[in-house]
Amino acid sequence: MTKTRLMAGIMCGVFLLIFISSGRSLSSVSNETLTKSSNFSNYKFIFLGDTRPEEDDNTGCEILATMINTLKQEHQIEFILHSGDVVWDGSVQTQWDTYWWPNFGTIAAEIPIYYAVGNHEYDYGFQTEATLETYIANVDNPGNEVYYSFNTPQNDTHIIVLNTYYFIDEDYNNFQNLTLAAEQQTWLENDLATNNISRIIAMTHTPFWNLNPSSDRFIAAQNVRDTWHDLFVRYGVDLVISGHAHNFYNTYRNGTWYTTSGGGTSDFSSILIAGPVLDTIQPEDYYFTGVNHLCLVEVTNEGYNVSVITPNMSYVYNYSVSAALEEETTIESSTTYTTRTSSWTEIITTDTTEEPSTSASPSFIFFNFIIILPVLTVIYRKQRNRR
Repeated sequence: MTKTRLMAGIMCGVFLLIFISSGRSLSSVSNETLTKSSNFSNYKFIFLGDTRPEEDDNTGCEILATMINTLKQEHQIEFILHSGDVVWDGSVQTQWDTYWWPNFGTIAAEIPIYYAVGNHEYDYGFQTEATLETYIANVDNPGNEVYYSFNTPQNDTHIIVLNTYYFIDEDYNNFQNLTLAAEQQTWLENDLATNNISRIIAMTHTPFWNLNPSSDRFIAAQNVRDTWHDLFVRYGVDLVISGHAHNFYNTYRNGTWYTTSGGGTSDFSSILIAGPVLDTIQPEDYYFTGVNHLCLVEVTNEGYNVSVITPNMSYVYNYSVSAALEEETTIESSTTYTTRTSSWTEIITTDTTEEPSTSASPSFIFFNFIIILPVLTVIYRKQRNRR
């Protein structure tokens, strides 16, 4: 019986040893430090729109090309977003060869340009799909090249490009091309649902808010807004870029920034702000008309810093879109373990936000066994000799 009790005591001691070793709380002093780390590096892109000439006057396009060539010398530009109306009639190749490529050919060879379909690419040629053939032959967009999405170089932002002329006609009033509109809508909802990047930018040609009071353009903006605004709010779209209106307009609505930048043309004759438009403008909105311009965007951990630049390279307006990245967290744990005969320090570094595992290492358990088991053996032998 005594031997049985002794062996039971030894086994209990062994199990206690394993428990203490795995818990590590009875013989340790811990000092943990949380540090944030990220491999993200800031980068820049440009967005612009409406480089199409007024008849044969292409000075606006020429001015923007000169501005970009200047910016290239000062900044590393990763890509350019063009919101549409590249030339006067996008269905005619000579228009591209005369007005676009002489100015932007070298730029496009060095910097990727992503385009949206404008009314001068689509409905200017009487709204047939054939009018897009020349446009597609001159651009290099992903997917079907008419509406598509892609991720930015560091996979920090998801960019969606949509075709507003799949559901409004040449008078900007009525829904049409319902089959194509439904296909695009299905694609868009699936793209948003399956996207796993929290920061999203969308680009369209027709803006969601238009400062031109003419009924056709005002209704066109309302149609686009009714179609996509609530969806963008639901999925947390951070910034929407548009053109079509030959002005700059920036407004913040329900958590999303909407920026119209149609400053690449030489046609500013139709820009007015009056009538029903006044009911949609907010006091904090910013706008100007009659000046060529483009936007330079710096992408940071915190979001997007947007600078609006005019031909004399003046930064006339700046705003920030808050869209912070979720940074990786590194936990560095320095814990000192002490036994009757030795001590050591173990450093655990992980790339996760979870607490480091508290399970004992095999070497630690083995070390305790070689210290304690001889002691238990001596006790057992003494008890046996007493008998």
